[in-house]
Amino acid sequence: MNNAAQRNISVELPTITTFHLDKRWLMPVMQACDETWMATGDILTAWLAAADKAVEMNIQIQVGEQAPGFCTCNIGATRAVTPHPCSACGRTLVCKAMVVSGLGLMSCKACKRKDDKRSGCTVSEIRVRRGVTSRLKKECEMAGWKAGSAEHELAIKAVRVDIARIFAEADHHDQITYTNQYTLQDKQVDLLAGEKKPLDCSGDAVWPFLRFVDRSLIHPSGNIAVTSMVLNFANHIHIPCLLKMLSWYLLNVIDLFKENEDRVALADSQ
Repeated sequence: MNNAAQRNISVELPTITTFHLDKRWLMPVMQACDETWMATGDILTAWLAAADKAVEMNIQIQVGEQAPGFCTCNIGATRAVTPHPCSACGRTLVCKAMVVSGLGLMSCKACKRKDDKRSGCTVSEIRVRRGVTSRLKKECEMAGWKAGSAEHELAIKAVRVDIARIFAEADHHDQITYTNQYTLQDKQVDLLAGEKKPLDCSGDAVWPFLRFVDRSLIHPSGNIAVTSMVLNFANHIHIPCLLKMLSWYLLNVIDLFKENEDRVALADSQ
């Protein structure tokens, strides 16, 4: 296919992307490209078919659908014979040979070792994970999920996987860079300035809360975005900060009124 592309076209086609770390989303895209190429022999037509399929896959990703080839095996006999593609490399193995990596992906054992090494190793990811899990633990206790309970442990594990995926998809190759998911800008934490500075990374709750049957949580899996500390604070009402800003505003308004009154009085006297 690459040789044909070099012979038939003199320009570079745009990159086709699926917005998820799970490579299983790419398989329908590659299949559409391959089938169209075999049917038409035209590289541009094949590329357009792949691009259309990528748009379809990205819509499914956005609405939270499961990746193609999602495992539904529930008994040992089924797991021993049902093939699944690795979410990282695409290699097909039977279900019982697959494992869940540190990024929460169904992977072969070789890819799991790679994912486990890259998960949780940067300063920015550690700071976000520590802040989010600290808040979520308190929310779980307030919701009646005591520390050590199955619900509590599952909630903490799920949000850690979410955060690991966010940083793995950003794919920065240093310890301090993170991508602000609201502005799509890359920022760096200042190791010398300490934490909780305006441009330090922070895990924000996208929605005020998520409802789970009979209880609500603010920072669960599925409700986390990585952003800067200042944007996180700006998105929510922090009472002490709000009172301080109101105090500053009112004092300045009062001073402004007094200044205007003095000017009016001076004008009247003249």
